[in-house]
Amino acid sequence: MEGYKFDLRIYILVTSCDPLKIFLYHDGLVRMGTEKYIPPNESNLTQLYMHLTNYSVNEHNEHFERDETENKGSKRSIKWFTEFLQANQHDVAKFWSDISELVVKTLIVAEPHVLHAYRMCRPGQPPGSESVCFEVLGFDILLDRKLKPWLLEINRAPSFGTDQKIDYDVKRGVLLNALKLLNIRTSDKRRNLAKQKAEAQRRLYGQNSIKRLLPGSSDWEQQRHQLERRKEELKERLAQVRKQISREEHENRHMGNYRRIYPPEDKALLEKYENLLAVAFQTFLSGRAASFQRELNNPLKRMKKIFWIFWSNVKLMMKS
Repeated sequence: MEGYKFDLRIYILVTSCDPLKIFLYHDGLVRMGTEKYIPPNESNLTQLYMHLTNYSVNEHNEHFERDETENKGSKRSIKWFTEFLQANQHDVAKFWSDISELVVKTLIVAEPHVLHAYRMCRPGQPPGSESVCFEVLGFDILLDRKLKPWLLEINRAPSFGTDQKIDYDVKRGVLLNALKLLNIRTSDKRRNLAKQKAEAQRRLYGQNSIKRLLPGSSDWEQQRHQLERRKEELKERLAQVRKQISREEHENRHMGNYRRIYPPEDKALLEKYENLLAVAFQTFLSGRAASFQRELNNPLKRMKKIFWIFWSNVKLMMKS
């Protein structure tokens, strides 16, 4: 662009990994090199200002241009870039669609690993429980001559420094819109800890567990307790569905400049992504099958895991 190599910093908000929910921020940064670009050859391989677009590298070049506007200088906004594309008769909708697909496919590959780690940190919590964490990611993306996006890297902790006005304008929007969308309240932690404690008590001292230990329980009593347990499970599921609907309504009202890219509204695209997700999980599980089997065959490891879960529940109950 204008003779310089450039890349895009795209901001992604992952609000949940169980289930996976991804939002893409419709702005970002265009980062440009500070020496006119020439394809790599033996004489220019060491010219970092030509081949690298990193701000931390190019800010030291005397040709680095700082500008208070978003349409000039060595760092610009993606909002300006999409206007540039439109002015040059490029399909902006396809540009965003291609970016979205790249992001979703990348995170689908990571999802089995992230979900496994997440559930290991929350033993005893049923799948689909309310998310207790989020992440803002910085995707660095390169465009080829046909505007096809190529992933360079993902930054788990992207810089939110504001050396220039454009940094402040873009990054402030990223964070402000994210916090509004997440709807984090001061009471959330207290309420979640109380819920975990109640769940631990139910598992350890619940009537069902006690009844199973008592001799002479009639079939009728067992059926009654099973029905009560099923009733409670249905109530919890209904409350979970209502909470999910309420959260989606909040997200739809407070997305700001974010767009939900997973799960998508398009049913055909959703089916495509779900098939990819199934393959990702199949690959992940097949790679771990041998280690799982070894663990199952090792009674000492199995007992250690049971004791760890039990002790976690006991410690949770002691916090009152």
